[in-house]
Amino acid sequence: AGGQPSDCGSEDAQDRERGGDTPVRPIEEVLADHTAEWMAVPGVVGTGIGTCDGDRCIVIFVREPTPEVVERIPEEIEGHRIRIEETGTVRPRDPGGG
Repeated sequence: AGGQPSDCGSEDAQDRERGGDTPVRPIEEVLADHTAEWMAVPGVVGTGIGTCDGDRCIVIFVREPTPEVVERIPEEIEGHRIRIEETGTVRPRDPGGG
């Protein structure tokens, strides 16, 4: 349970066999089907696709990883890993700015 919260473990893990957790549906479909429920969690500001140990994974962007966020966002869904990434407060860019 060590490691850095912003990545999904050591780079050595990418060489390991992942066993029976092979995803059935494409990550894009899983993300699309679950984004609304994750966005309903207080503190979640966005979702996307990123990498964990060289493999594609779902990224949930949060203002801060509160206990509620950690409890309501699973570590994996349908064989796809999930990474919670702290972003702080997200604000729209000034359309007139540089």
